[in-house]
Amino acid sequence: KRLHQRIRELEKYLEYSGSFDLQFLLAYVSYQIGDLSRAQEAIAEAQKKQPEDQAVLAMQKVIQNAL
Repeated sequence: KRLHQRIRELEKYLEYSGSFDLQFLLAYVSYQIGDLSRAQEAIAEAQKKQPEDQAVLAMQKVIQNAL
């Protein structure tokens, strides 16, 4: 329950900031807890912000392989 509360807080901060780092973090955390749909959406948004970022490309592959 506490983790899901923190994820909601992360999403709230992300709405205000549009931060690439928070977007990537949301993708990573979502992947780790098995929420692949949210992870896929978050990493797609992160890639829009920094399309050549190697961490984003690697995370995108990991998420795709898990689907």
